Amino acid sequence: MKDDYDKCFVLSLLRNGGFQVDLIPESSNHKAPDLSVALPESNVLVEVKSKEDDQQLRNLLKSPNGASLSYNVSVIETVLRDGYRQLRDFPGRDDSNFTIIWFITRKIGSVTVLVRSAAMPILYGIELIEGQTVDKNSFAPVVGLPKL
Repeated sequence: MKDDYDKCFVLSLLRNGGFQVDLIPESSNHKAPDLSVALPESNVLVEVKSKEDDQQLRNLLKSPNGASLSYNVSVIETVLRDGYRQLRDFPGRDDSNFTIIWFITRKIGSVTVLVRSAAMPILYGIELIEGQTVDKNSFAPVVGLPKL
């Protein structure tokens, strides 16, 4: 039931944003993404995933900028990787399709949408480091270097 609520929530957000969105019917032969968003050149396949009450993620989202926190491999990584594989292996997908995993985590009284800046370190081990900027003689956060 929760999955249907989340799928309808994302469907409503996208339609209210002016996008043409269709539900992708489930198949007994393979897992299918949840939604297809029509674009002029192609479609975006959207897989909606959710997780409730993850204390580690809540701590991460509430932490001040620049705080050093570790995030242990957890169910979130598994859920996101499953979503990735589901999109990757969908037989109706072609090379022109874009794909999105729309991950939602919730706690009592609120909903948080996990965005790229929080998802990338969890999935790929990317972290912020200090680096010198090109145009200034100062140090600033640099994104994109993998953890070793």
